[in-house]
Amino acid sequence: MLPGRCCRWWCRPSRVDDVRRLLVSLAAQTDRHFEIIFVDQNRDDRLKPLLDEYADRLTIRHHMIKATGATRARNAGVALARGDWLMFPDDDAWYPPGMVAKVFDLIRSVPADFYSGRGCDTGGRSIMVPFPERPLFIDEDTLWTTAIEWLFVIRTAAFNAIGGFDPDLGVGAGTPYGAYEICDLMLRSLRADQRGYYDPNFNGHHDFSAEDLETDASIEKMLKYSGGLGYLIRKHRFGFFKTFSLIKRPLAGSVIFFVTGRFQRARRSRTMLRGVWTGWRASRPSPDRR
Repeated sequence: MLPGRCCRWWCRPSRVDDVRRLLVSLAAQTDRHFEIIFVDQNRDDRLKPLLDEYADRLTIRHHMIKATGATRARNAGVALARGDWLMFPDDDAWYPPGMVAKVFDLIRSVPADFYSGRGCDTGGRSIMVPFPERPLFIDEDTLWTTAIEWLFVIRTAAFNAIGGFDPDLGVGAGTPYGAYEICDLMLRSLRADQRGYYDPNFNGHHDFSAEDLETDASIEKMLKYSGGLGYLIRKHRFGFFKTFSLIKRPLAGSVIFFVTGRFQRARRSRTMLRGVWTGWRASRPSPDRR
């Protein structure tokens, strides 16, 4: 018997080709004991033909909402979920055929309330985050290199117990805090005495190019993305040493990249620092750290 059905949904579903690639990867899973709750924030039916195409291969529930923001869509999907476990794929992520089976094996072998995995390219090399090479139980220090939304599985009851995602965080939230919603969720989960586990063999793929880090558009995104970190620093009342540990890389990068002539990367680091400051100033500490 499988430990419940793994429910999954994603947000910002405007890129039809990306969504098709995701559905292809889910239809190819060796274990398909899961349902897909598709929370659609488009203002038209552009995705309906695609979802209808896969209706005979996957259990899909299509739910349209007017609210904007990735975290609001995820919370709306959780309210409809019937399974014991939740996962939150991005529309431009996709997964190897054995991913779901691997998740259920992990749940059976290592009891925990949530699990995270490693983002990698199709050659198996890590992307986006300097992920640990070995499995580990997650704590408040290691969550920063193990937090990734589209490779995160949490028990439905555990998610509901901590109140779900903070709707002020994440892409499309309409705030200066455009990221770090998964770090906030994991932090609140750990502080509620829930247990988290990271396994680098639980992995998936996502669009990513190291060259894109130096484009003007990518650098401008960092202002809002790092604003989410500033929000967390103030919301959870991090002290000086904790804050410094989280911003030391862009601090060092702003100097090193400038001295070595990598001016776009130096600009990216400075933008990240500016975003942290902007997010910190705009936010308020939470008495209950929720």
